[in-house]
Amino acid sequence: MLGALFVPISLFFLIYVGFGVAVIGGSFDGGSGPPPPEFMGWMFVGIGLFAFAIGIAMAGLTIFCGRCIAQRKNLTFVYVLAGILCMNMPLGTLLGVLTFVVLSNDHTKSLFHSRA
Repeated sequence: MLGALFVPISLFFLIYVGFGVAVIGGSFDGGSGPPPPEFMGWMFVGIGLFAFAIGIAMAGLTIFCGRCIAQRKNLTFVYVLAGILCMNMPLGTLLGVLTFVVLSNDHTKSLFHSRA
């Protein structure tokens, strides 16, 4: 569920890319003051594309982690991603902490190790 929520949130950062392209293209030249510098447009494009790429990567990793849990494999990867997801308040923190609680159970660990 959280992986699917990352996708529309990531699309929000494409607004920054559009704004940067507008600055580079000169859409803001008709004002009373001087136009913004071109490097500001490139900065918006760079930051927007970087944030979009990070969001899409997190979506893919979270969905892949769910598949790993369903197939009971890659326990270390699941722990690492649960720790990273704890930084996303509030839903990611809840998901990460509950993942640690459930996976710290000996019975759950044995399910993962029996698949290996």
